[in-house]
Amino acid sequence: MKNSPDTICEILSLSEKGVKVSDLCKVWDIEKSTFFELKKKFSGMNESQISNVIELENESRKLKRELKKSNKLLEAAQDLISKKL
Repeated sequence: MKNSPDTICEILSLSEKGVKVSDLCKVWDIEKSTFFELKKKFSGMNESQISNVIELENESRKLKRELKKSNKLLEAAQDLISKKL
């Protein structure tokens, strides 16, 4: 299940209102470990804040992939230059 900001907000809100974690996990089809990860990461945030965090994490992953690709290209170019010298 992809956890959308509104879903995360709803799950955490229900938890704060006293709904048992086991019941939440059954209804939303998530593992208890997933619930606690969501709680640790997003507790106290509203839907907009959760959305911003998710967006920033996605952008970070994208940039890390691009950096890795650029580093490989740079390394290949440096190898090529050193062989020509």
